[in-house]
Amino acid sequence: KELTVFAKNSNCDFEIPQFLKRKLSLKKQHEIKNIYHQLIDYPIDNFIDIGSGAGHLSSILLHDNQKTSTCLDLDTNYQQIGIKKLKREAPGILERMSFKQVHVNEDFSLPHIMNSALLGLHACGNLSIDLLKTFSKSSCSYLLNYGCCYHKLTNDHINISRSANDTPPLILSNHALTMAAKSYKKLSLKEFDQRKDVKDRRYSLHLFMQEKRQQGFETLGNAVKSDYQLNFSQYAKKYHPMAKDYNNAELDDFFNAKQVHVQEIQMLGIIRSHLARVVELYLILDRALFLQEQGFQVDVCETFDMAISPRNISLFARPNDVAMPLKKNI
Repeated sequence: KELTVFAKNSNCDFEIPQFLKRKLSLKKQHEIKNIYHQLIDYPIDNFIDIGSGAGHLSSILLHDNQKTSTCLDLDTNYQQIGIKKLKREAPGILERMSFKQVHVNEDFSLPHIMNSALLGLHACGNLSIDLLKTFSKSSCSYLLNYGCCYHKLTNDHINISRSANDTPPLILSNHALTMAAKSYKKLSLKEFDQRKDVKDRRYSLHLFMQEKRQQGFETLGNAVKSDYQLNFSQYAKKYHPMAKDYNNAELDDFFNAKQVHVQEIQMLGIIRSHLARVVELYLILDRALFLQEQGFQVDVCETFDMAISPRNISLFARPNDVAMPLKKNI
């Protein structure tokens, strides 16, 4: 637990104008409000918004000033939705926004605009690392990045700092990376019991196919809630064709005999889950060290409410001669 405690960003009293809230989820509103609070006191004249979608983040960052933004995304459909909304609700803001369809990777060249901040709000998988490397070679002054979808990272996008490679680096499997992307949702006892019912049947079916058919692990697909009210034999035959080679009594007897083992696996899973945040922060701190090695000041802090937005750790890089502005708690 001590390894996962970070400074929290100060409280934000900024309110998004009502006309910019339309069709904006509460989660997105929460994220954008806090990003506005993070950036407002820095001398930033332009934003380069990666994976901007409809441009919600940029439009709110521009609403009470004369700053500009370049919105980059692969999906032109989202961009057109944003342009249509802003034409109707805020044409003055739209005049200071530029939408471009591009594929951003490590080799992408950023626009050269003075006093720019590169933004990546939940940049998926490898994209976060590509943004860091692009930023380190660019004329941008600031970088604000929130990573996500760690399970999509490839090996060459892990352990990117010299510090991580000075000794044999930590090797992270896809299972570890998937665990790092947990939602951290708080469960009621009823929800916990429901998940336990799911795992009782799934783990038992995996064990059955492993022992009876010498098959390795394979995914079973999605089930509906009512399936977990079925007897194990009914469930097994619905979700694995080879289970139909066995009679119901044989399947149900196996299920009952394996419950002690299944509960042990579930308890190990609970213990393992407590390492999820540690793995996530290992990835984020490796990125912070990379930027520090490139000569930037780097701040890592907990910005969003985890219950609203679990990927709530921000990576903020700025030139060494720019101090962090003092903010008071509201």
